[in-house]
Amino acid sequence: AGAQRLPAKGPEPEAIRQWLKDMRSRPLSAEFAPSRIRREVSRVLWDHVGIIRSGAGLESAMKTLDCMRDEALPRMSARRPFEVMEAAEARNLLEVALMVAAAALHRRESRGAHYRDDCPSPDDRRWLCSLFLRKRGKAVEIEEMSLNP
Repeated sequence: AGAQRLPAKGPEPEAIRQWLKDMRSRPLSAEFAPSRIRREVSRVLWDHVGIIRSGAGLESAMKTLDCMRDEALPRMSARRPFEVMEAAEARNLLEVALMVAAAALHRRESRGAHYRDDCPSPDDRRWLCSLFLRKRGKAVEIEEMSLNP
């Protein structure tokens, strides 16, 4: 069987408390509202990481999502419990979107529901593998595990 993997460690409780404190202390802004950030992430995913993908589109998505993580998330604010929940969901959605886009950009072939118009055919010699992603700070590390015998 394959190598045993331990689950990734989540954020420490103190980091979560600080995030909540920061979120509540920022000035409210419609431009950086959690609901607006969620809509923008969804739009980027639909436009560039959807059913038909391309290397150029995935790179554009990565740049946009990186910018949102660096510019919008630190300015996002929430006061009411529902808004705080929306903010946590927006942050998590953005992190997952970055990982999906990174994996799709890394895999330079088409396989199953992953279709790239710049790499339309499967390539079993190179890509018969599973991808394991791990977040390290702002970077996404990608590890390939071959499925070839």
